[in-house]
Amino acid sequence: ELLALLADLPALLAAPAARLITTGRNRNIRIELPVAGRRLPVMVKAFGTQSWLRDLRDRRRGSKAQRTWQAAAHLAERGAGTPPPIGYLERWEGARLAESYYLAEYQADAVTLRDALLELFDARPPLAARFVQLLECVAAGARRMHDAGFLHNDLGNQNVLLHSSGP
Repeated sequence: ELLALLADLPALLAAPAARLITTGRNRNIRIELPVAGRRLPVMVKAFGTQSWLRDLRDRRRGSKAQRTWQAAAHLAERGAGTPPPIGYLERWEGARLAESYYLAEYQADAVTLRDALLELFDARPPLAARFVQLLECVAAGARRMHDAGFLHNDLGNQNVLLHSSGP
């Protein structure tokens, strides 16, 4: 049942039950998948199309989806605090990467650093002390990744996930 659903992942991502979390060239979409007799909340990162030069490079070193899955598996194995990875899917049309997706367990209690920063900057008065706490939290997470033998290379605010630990 699960494999049949994943075979047509674009339709599943466009279904009314799918929830778009972030937009842009790469989209994050929350869906639920049937796994072991229950509904598992899943975050799907749908990577946008890219130039033929990047496709050529990715044929040799792996797509963004594949590299994201490998990085998440590496971090999860070492307890570095990443959402549990599920897998990745990609579809090639000849030498062109037509579609690629990364799937991980959805983290209901987490927010991106970007959203947390926007909330702080929109507050009146601005919450500078909370801003510093967020930066310290990100630094500690980066330290855990480095201690696990991993260099991220793309710590954009949309790629940092924060778990809530209270008000």
